Amino acid sequence: MSSKRWLVFFVAAAALAFFPACASRSNDAPASFDALSARDPLDALSWLEGSWTRNTKRGVSVETWTRVSSATMEGIVTLTQGDVSGVTESLRLEWMGEDVFYVAKPRENDYPTAFRLVEHDNGRFVFQNPAHDFPQQITYTQTAGNALVVEISRIAEAGKGIAFKFERLP
Repeated sequence: MSSKRWLVFFVAAAALAFFPACASRSNDAPASFDALSARDPLDALSWLEGSWTRNTKRGVSVETWTRVSSATMEGIVTLTQGDVSGVTESLRLEWMGEDVFYVAKPRENDYPTAFRLVEHDNGRFVFQNPAHDFPQQITYTQTAGNALVVEISRIAEAGKGIAFKFERLP
């Protein structure tokens, strides 16, 4: 057999071995989501979809989340000062491999930073990246009255970080 035919054979065999695993994997939840939906691990975060607002000293900040697929949610943070509005941060929740990641790209950073979901319970989700300078931990908590609290902190100082309180926009 020629080298080109061997290559085609190898690629075809690899594809046949790989794609059935992918098809069955799409319905399996990652290990970190034992208590969440096996078909859609981001279902537990579906309450986040929509727009959340908070007033700041610099203007009105709005964080908006949209479901893109069963494995991805995208967020964008805008700041409006008078008649001027601009994007301050791009966000993403992504199911990759065995984990869910919160990926943040503030406008002042050249590259995004990923934080792995390490804890979840009743509307509270904790994402961590111990290698990052600050924040190392980002916690999203759904509170009573349809509000949202986002806390950023160092891992060792959880609960003592900076908290941002949002209200859902209608």
